[in-house]
Amino acid sequence: MANYTYRAEWSPDSDEYVAVCLEFPSRYSRAQTAHQAIEGIQKVIAEEVADLEERGLEPPPSLTDRRYIGKFVVRTSPELHGRLMVDAHEQGVSFNQWVVQKLAGRHLASLDDLF
Repeated sequence: MANYTYRAEWSPDSDEYVAVCLEFPSRYSRAQTAHQAIEGIQKVIAEEVADLEERGLEPPPSLTDRRYIGKFVVRTSPELHGRLMVDAHEQGVSFNQWVVQKLAGRHLASLDDLF
């Protein structure tokens, strides 16, 4: 079976953990601990995959088993593109490096930090 992507988070509304599988967004499991919720959703997904395969259908591919090339295209307005280019130049880094640092959540120095 594929290595599917699981997440569990606390739900204050239901006072329990809810676990999901990103590749099967309509399936979930609830439990008192995150570990139990993950175990529950793994069982649900194993049953779902077995059912799909039994019917001759292909289960969705795993997000984590997939090979990524490290390149994607983002479309934006010309105005924003220009502002971002200026920001990268102010930082003294390439536009690509600036975007990667921003996406990774890394702090870049602002002009206020420099002066």
